[in-house]
Amino acid sequence: MENKSDKSNVVALLLYVIVGPLGAHRFYVGKIGTGVAQLLSCVVPVVLAFQLMTDSSGNAARPMAVLALAILAGLVVWVLVDGVQILRQKFTDSEGNTLKFS
Repeated sequence: MENKSDKSNVVALLLYVIVGPLGAHRFYVGKIGTGVAQLLSCVVPVVLAFQLMTDSSGNAARPMAVLALAILAGLVVWVLVDGVQILRQKFTDSEGNTLKFS
């Protein structure tokens, strides 16, 4: 039998729907490291985009744009996988316990 977490699957789903790419659902279940990684994966491309807008020379534009798109693509896949796991009630907390449905 699987161990159940004291964290709620419904709360995780609501956090996912409201601010999914920012990793709030991961912070909620205690996965702080991966929560920070999702948050940075959301913030870094925005910073790169602002840098691209202010760079008048155009020398660094292509590599920075490719990096920003690669980070965003990885984030999209990661967030979608999290969403599927939450919906299937297979998402776990930091101790590996599945979330309770409440």
